[in-house]
Amino acid sequence: MKSLSEIVRRNLSPRILGFDDAPFQSRPRVPGSEVHAVGVVTSLDRFEGMLYCGEILQDGLNAGERLADAVCKSKFHDQIHAIFLDGVTMGGLNVIDIQNLADALQRPVIAVMRSQPNIEKMLNAIGKLPLAEERRMKLSAAGPIHQIGNWIFQYRCPRDGEVENPTAQDVATLLDRCTPEGTQKIPECLRIAHLIGAAIKCGQSSSAA
Repeated sequence: MKSLSEIVRRNLSPRILGFDDAPFQSRPRVPGSEVHAVGVVTSLDRFEGMLYCGEILQDGLNAGERLADAVCKSKFHDQIHAIFLDGVTMGGLNVIDIQNLADALQRPVIAVMRSQPNIEKMLNAIGKLPLAEERRMKLSAAGPIHQIGNWIFQYRCPRDGEVENPTAQDVATLLDRCTPEGTQKIPECLRIAHLIGAAIKCGQSSSAA
């Protein structure tokens, strides 16, 4: 399989798997309740497939492991070049260690954010939950926050990978190519995953991704 950096620089069409969690009850919070996640495979902005991942716990610690298990057992694992996430948490404060996820899947993992996160606020919230230090370590493992053009993101690549890792500029270029014009900061795979997740939970998609 070609490396993500080669695909970007040669202007080839990558396959991306983007995950977003479905809506869940947040007021009042129900720690330990099940949250659903939807994965959507796209090639640039063309829909190519879908993956379901359940049993993610609200404010739990298992999101990364559940995603890795779902992807590794799917037919898409050998087809995809990278994973996109909507931030580094699911189900509230179930923090995903994107470095461990990249290692498990042997693919770059890119966490996309629509605005600069309030890290202090997140750390304060984490401090009120069990196993706060483990959550802080997972958050730290995501590495630096990059802001290039319209994009704000964190990314990690497999530590023992045998292919060239993408640069932050490669990632920003990839995000541009995977996002249709007129949809700011929302790659198509994440936009579709959000809509499908809302339909699964609420019976219909939301008005916006």
